[in-house]
Amino acid sequence: MSILKSTPRLLALALLASTFALQQLAGAQALCALRDPSRQITALFPKADGYRSIVRTVGQSAREAVKQSLPFTLHFNELGRHTLYVVQGQGEPLGLVHVRSEAGEWGLVEIAWAFDFDLNVIGFEFQRCRDRSKNLINTKHTRLEGLGFAGLRGMLNKDCSSLSPTQMAFPPSAQSLGVTVVRNGLKTIAVTQLAWSDDLAALRARIFARRYLPATRDAAPLTGLYGHKSLALIGSRVGEEGVGISRKAARAFSVSDKNGAPLGRFLTTPWTFDARTVDIQWLFDRHGNIVAIEPRIEWPSAEIASSFQELVGLNPLESDHCSGTAGLIAQEVALAQGSGVRPLHD
Repeated sequence: MSILKSTPRLLALALLASTFALQQLAGAQALCALRDPSRQITALFPKADGYRSIVRTVGQSAREAVKQSLPFTLHFNELGRHTLYVVQGQGEPLGLVHVRSEAGEWGLVEIAWAFDFDLNVIGFEFQRCRDRSKNLINTKHTRLEGLGFAGLRGMLNKDCSSLSPTQMAFPPSAQSLGVTVVRNGLKTIAVTQLAWSDDLAALRARIFARRYLPATRDAAPLTGLYGHKSLALIGSRVGEEGVGISRKAARAFSVSDKNGAPLGRFLTTPWTFDARTVDIQWLFDRHGNIVAIEPRIEWPSAEIASSFQELVGLNPLESDHCSGTAGLIAQEVALAQGSGVRPLHD
């Protein structure tokens, strides 16, 4: 049979396979678990010696949120109970693994993604894929390592139907599967951030605190930030206008050692300056002194970085130390942890 005569047949087969994949997504439970956890986790994290599973519900709110950030969203049967794997090595968390499915040109594609705790790509592995071009695609060859949501999004065109013209991450014969991989990665990051938001925040808190307070073994969520008393004090000392912190999005954790003794508190506070929002991470010791201040990503400028760094080692509620903008922000953060703050499950 000539190539010209066989082309329509190949196209028909490809269409049939793609249709079958969509039917699988529409009529079957979403596949979100590792088939061989020990082998797959070791392949993605060679230093791993264990893992724990966190099962959460991916609901309609997650679907709507994905729809707002991407030109596609989750199918009905991608909702439900799903598993996130927290990989550990010598008792320390190493990263995350999550599996998501996608309709590909030759059928359903399942990909196990490895992320760091900021949801940047560490690696990935095909768990199920009939496309032969999968042998041409891996993390190193495709330059996906280190990319987060924004980096992956930049690889695709506006409607996420094809690779951006400037992208050369995939071989020509594997570009169709490459689009499937990138779309799947975007969806996986979005869903993980939404459904496991509290779990990720606690992991980040523990990791950050342990860097400066090595005795840290646990970070327990706190509630009661910005209670009535705290807001009254903030108004009198910092001002009613506020200092740019998104108070509703602020989070706090009690940091403790292996015996449960408190070591201090970790907070993350989104702060907006010149239309740019920075997630500021704070670590206080049990006496209220600042142990560390760092942005999740980066400071808007060297000047701002220096202003915050000068506060390390000080107690923000000692007004002599807090006259500049960074000092006022630190005062608000310290005052937000007023008497109303308590363990979440008390």
